[in-house]
Amino acid sequence: MQNGDWIEDMEGKCFHILPAATVPAVTTAPSQLTPNEKLELCCHKQQLPSTCQQFCNFDTFTQEKLLIALLGTQCPSAQLAKAFDCATSKVDHSECCRQAGIDRIHDGQCMVFCRTHIKTPPNVSGYVSCLSVFGTIKNCYRDHQMRHKNLFGD
Repeated sequence: MQNGDWIEDMEGKCFHILPAATVPAVTTAPSQLTPNEKLELCCHKQQLPSTCQQFCNFDTFTQEKLLIALLGTQCPSAQLAKAFDCATSKVDHSECCRQAGIDRIHDGQCMVFCRTHIKTPPNVSGYVSCLSVFGTIKNCYRDHQMRHKNLFGD
């Protein structure tokens, strides 16, 4: 396998292999910023429009708003993806998700949203059932940002 290749898992889901250079280096240096401040700063650096700002705060980035965004056009998908990257810092949250039991829900299919260092499959509509555990997964994103810098630093 090489960078840029697509791989298929045992369930037939495809994943894109990213070049190592696109995976951000995250340090564990302490920060004075809260996870929400880091997320808001990241969104600001990405110049997200006001229509996407609800995804730049862990308290307002809810499963309901995510579903509305996926079905609507208020926050364009490219901008929503940037907000999602800011929230996840594009790192592997698998351990946190396993500790929260996400791997035992829906036959583990929601773990794809924990492995955010790997490109999310293009057919996210096939994962609507994962919205029921989005709050738990989002807590892993928030927990990570309590101890680490955000994707674009803080």
